[in-house]
Amino acid sequence: MNGLLPPDFDLAGTLDTISGFMYTYLLVALLIAVGLFFFLFTRALPLRMFIEALRVVMEPPKKEGGVSSFRALMVSTASRVGVGNIAGVATAVTLGGAGSVFWMWVIARSAAPRPSSSRRSRRSTSSGAPTTPTVARPTTSRLL
Repeated sequence: MNGLLPPDFDLAGTLDTISGFMYTYLLVALLIAVGLFFFLFTRALPLRMFIEALRVVMEPPKKEGGVSSFRALMVSTASRVGVGNIAGVATAVTLGGAGSVFWMWVIARSAAPRPSSSRRSRRSTSSGAPTTPTVARPTTSRLL
């Protein structure tokens, strides 16, 4: 940029000012305005069709062994959220280094379910015989 800008021009400061304005005032106002426009333009479609959306998502698959609408929604959501998490972790490691990995481990460990105590209370059936706790086993996916 030789000769295009005056030597005392602060490009970083100017871009920071523009970015600050856009992301604090302009973008928020624009998102609210566009959201209201589409809400009114579609005559409150999200509210009118909410029950129908729940009905469609909860309906069983059309043929035996098929993919239900709910499973398709969950796979679609997981693929989008998963990619976002991968991008977020990559950004955190790039910007924060090894410290960010440490804090991810700390948060993950604090949020992870704790194993039960080895002295489990045994439940009994109506006949008085103790029952063993059931263990949830992963099921094979029929999505493929």
